[in-house]
Amino acid sequence: MSESADCDRRDLAAVEDALRTYPLAPVPPGLHLATMGRIRALGAVPRFRLTWLDWALSLLAGLLGALVLFVWWSIPPQAVLEIKLEAILLLDALSLVLPWPGLFTTLVLAASALAAVAALLYLCPNRPASGRYASSRQG
Repeated sequence: MSESADCDRRDLAAVEDALRTYPLAPVPPGLHLATMGRIRALGAVPRFRLTWLDWALSLLAGLLGALVLFVWWSIPPQAVLEIKLEAILLLDALSLVLPWPGLFTTLVLAASALAAVAALLYLCPNRPASGRYASSRQG
């Protein structure tokens, strides 16, 4: 054991002992009323609801997933081999045209992510602050 670890343990033990033996201060008389008043001032918590769009998008995602699985399972093995060959040939042709296919893919993904963020900001510009950090954003 190192000397610093022993020193840290002694310091922590002293702090723990002080916290256990320190006398508690009396509770202020209006603390409960003031706390409950602040809680009541917040108002009712909005009820969680799913809109028709939530249901529609969930249904669409489920149906698309089922369609992908159905198509995947219905492709004959010979067609899978031909698709793989075509994909290899396509990637080979792209590597001749584009010197860095990885860079191109990265740029396309970055542009898609930026477009998605811009669309969200455009569609929800005045969304009210909510959640854990709402008070720090509003103030």
